[in-house]
Amino acid sequence: YFKDLGVEFVEGKKSDEWGFWEFLSWENADKYHADLIMLDNRSASMSREELAQKPTFASLPAVKAGQITPWAMEERYSYAGYGPVLERLADAINRSKRLTS
Repeated sequence: YFKDLGVEFVEGKKSDEWGFWEFLSWENADKYHADLIMLDNRSASMSREELAQKPTFASLPAVKAGQITPWAMEERYSYAGYGPVLERLADAINRSKRLTS
């Protein structure tokens, strides 16, 4: 849906045949450029403050611009469940400015 509206998502390479994402070390956190960072909001994940201590995270253009939004990683089982999540994402996208070409 968002791609149809012109939103470009960074899609890294899968780390293995079962994975959905690419694993990167902190030294490679700047491998992909992003205008908005969706930050896992689960309690076991690193907080924004903890991430700010990582020099590569702190140097990302989206971080410098304050373009970070919480992302609810928990599965939703209905349209009603996903509605608020997608509305928050749409709001974050609308508030963000293009930082990369």
